[in-house]
Amino acid sequence: MAFVQEFAGKPVIRLQWGKEALFFDGKQPVAPSLVTLDLPGLKGTGHTTVSDWLIAYHQQRGKSGEHTDIAEALWRVSVLDDILDTRNGSDFVWHLSTYFTLGEFADFAVKHGPSLIGDLRAAIELARKQRASALRKLDKRVERVGGALYAGTRRLPFEINELEMAEDREAVAQLGAFDAMRWIDVCASLKNDTVKRELLDKIAAELVASGGDLPAALSRMIERKLDDLYAPELWKLLGPHLQLPGNLTGEAIDLTKAREVTVTASWHVWTAKRVGPIKIGRAALMATYDKELVYVRGERKLLHSIRARGGSIQRWGNTLVVGGRKGENTVQAKLLEVERIDTLAQVDPKSAARLVGEALPDAHPITTALARAHADPTWRRILADLLIERLVGIDADVARRLARAQAGSNRRSRF
Repeated sequence: MAFVQEFAGKPVIRLQWGKEALFFDGKQPVAPSLVTLDLPGLKGTGHTTVSDWLIAYHQQRGKSGEHTDIAEALWRVSVLDDILDTRNGSDFVWHLSTYFTLGEFADFAVKHGPSLIGDLRAAIELARKQRASALRKLDKRVERVGGALYAGTRRLPFEINELEMAEDREAVAQLGAFDAMRWIDVCASLKNDTVKRELLDKIAAELVASGGDLPAALSRMIERKLDDLYAPELWKLLGPHLQLPGNLTGEAIDLTKAREVTVTASWHVWTAKRVGPIKIGRAALMATYDKELVYVRGERKLLHSIRARGGSIQRWGNTLVVGGRKGENTVQAKLLEVERIDTLAQVDPKSAARLVGEALPDAHPITTALARAHADPTWRRILADLLIERLVGIDADVARRLARAQAGSNRRSRF
């Protein structure tokens, strides 16, 4: 027996993993499928042994060269009984549920089950000295017949799924003219998730084409528990047309540990708390509020702006805080400070030096770096290094690497 696969657009079989494929001559089997080969006189099932047998077969029929194609006369579509008498039938027992129907398994059970049970009973009733030998002779049949019957039980959910899909698609075919709410209700009544997903995709396409009420439709989907369904195509279609206004006001949101993410359309984003209008495909800050994630309109530079204004600003009816008493010693707060010092040292060295908060002696390295930074831009980097180490307490090179890593991670995050 052999699995039929496809290679270079043609059906092939491989009798050993990783070996060359064997093609078919003349009539071609379906791929994927299971076929049985009839190779009289074959001494083994290894690839080389079979290839040599095929070469000799074709040469006996007048073909020159070394042909290993499988002629029409050498194969047929497998039947379930083949696992009992083929040389390698045991290798295919656990794959039978893919290729045979419940009806075929039932016929096989009626044909072979009672006789096997009778032979087992007869062997068990023998005297103890003869019993082991009799049971050993049944070992191969038990393995293959029992394995086939078990494979039949694994076929059951597959056919149930096929029947439910067929029933659900019949219901979808009778939907008639587009009515968003009615179609959503029908979708919720379906049994099969695949067909549900297909119908949700159709509903999304119709909503976009007709300019339908997206918020009302999504609310109905949530009401009918369809938000439990993974539906990427639905959000791919609706995302560019969704408006996500702010829905949280009058609260204090701590952004000290906020991350910049690229917002992608999803059930999570649609139902999330939002500070300010959020745009699909744009950057937003994601933080934790009341043990839940909240999206805040803005990018990472908003965090620097908040710190520059004393750690708190009013935006979209909420108070946004960075580096409050709980957060001022966090790694995120320190990395933000590193970025601020680096930027100030490059664009305004005097303002950067004033971050020290006290007058420094003329011989102090920071004072020297500030004096030279005006004439030589390379000293601005040195000034930033000195300020980072003094104010943040982290080696400047290490701090920059951490800041770059965090910024890169934030940019790659998608929710």
